[in-house]
Amino acid sequence: MDLLSFNKNIVKGNIQKNHNLDPCWNYIALWNNTLLEQVYKYFRGNKNINKVLRQICKNKHCVNPWHIIEVNKEDWVKMDLEEDQMWMDFV
Repeated sequence: MDLLSFNKNIVKGNIQKNHNLDPCWNYIALWNNTLLEQVYKYFRGNKNINKVLRQICKNKHCVNPWHIIEVNKEDWVKMDLEEDQMWMDFV
């Protein structure tokens, strides 16, 4: 990862849905699925091969490495279902 070009495409300080976290780093350049993995590896090290990465801030453009966690696939699906249910209860 080229850190200089990475930093040029980051807008820090935007508000995220989870106010208990530090500010999101919104990535404003072309997004791809491997970006989270590259950021996680650069700042936090290699992820477990049996785990998937998930953003806890719920901001799909955020690349703050401390907003990215490793979860197993079953927990990832369970979290999505719980969030959908909370949204449905709200509406």
